[in-house]
Amino acid sequence: MKIRFLFILALLANSLFSQLPCPLKAGEIILPKFRVMGGNDESLNRIKSNNNQVFSLSEGKIVNVLSHDDNSKTLIVRTVDDYFYIYSNLDKIFFKVQDKIERGNLLGLALFDKEEQNYSVQFEYWKKTDPLKVELKCKKPD
Repeated sequence: MKIRFLFILALLANSLFSQLPCPLKAGEIILPKFRVMGGNDESLNRIKSNNNQVFSLSEGKIVNVLSHDDNSKTLIVRTVDDYFYIYSNLDKIFFKVQDKIERGNLLGLALFDKEEQNYSVQFEYWKKTDPLKVELKCKKPD
């Protein structure tokens, strides 16, 4: 009986702590496309929105800013306890490497996704080198 209770408590705690707010003021999760090779990447969250402002979900330090061939940018934030928040598909970034940020800071602006006809951001959450599946609490715009 005690083992069942502890198991249920562990499942409940995991579901409570694996939720984060949306990095956009309002947005809608884009369902992943199934890939034949490699399956779905459940740690990758794609969000579309009418608003292009991307906000920090945690305090931390900017450890890397990457520029890609398609002109998109990726911002990597490291927290004190070695979690990484990765924001991709950004058009502009308002911080540089080594800057300290607070939760709720405006990090940058998302790129417009022609296929979705909205702004689109990709978000990942990592513990050191392990990607974590996380549920984002994104609400659809009014």
